[in-house]
Amino acid sequence: MLVKTIMEPNGDTFTPIELHRCDNCGEDLPHVANREVIDGKDYCGDCAFLLGMIDDKQYIKDYCYFIALPGIRAVIHDGKIYVGQGKFEWERTSRDRECKSYREWRERVFTRDDYTCQHCGKRGGTLNAHHIKSYSKYPELRTNTDNGITLCYECHKKEHARRKTDG
Repeated sequence: MLVKTIMEPNGDTFTPIELHRCDNCGEDLPHVANREVIDGKDYCGDCAFLLGMIDDKQYIKDYCYFIALPGIRAVIHDGKIYVGQGKFEWERTSRDRECKSYREWRERVFTRDDYTCQHCGKRGGTLNAHHIKSYSKYPELRTNTDNGITLCYECHKKEHARRKTDG
């Protein structure tokens, strides 16, 4: 949302600068380059990424250009954005997820769902067996097929982003 226009000194003249505010978090966005306009609303880069309105590549290009590292990436975890190289600690495979019963659970979920994303309907490609109830909070449900759903990579990212904003 446009908050106001101010006149900022620019040498001997004053230049009008529009001040915007993120319609999600309320952060002031003093520069046009620091915001995303989606469906007529203003969003800061963090909110646009957290809400799944821009992807990680766009977020890095527009908001992390100052980090000059090869292979840099941005991920959402526990409602926060992390930027770095390689795998983050929580992404490293745990022994629990390497066990035979976990691999069998994934296969049962994929087979039941016919290797089709249950959100967008895409069949095949990069699929994730997503735990409906959290893997960490409900260890007793980790290999319960009814606690799994097949999601494509993009829908899986959006699901985790949605959960972070829902609380």
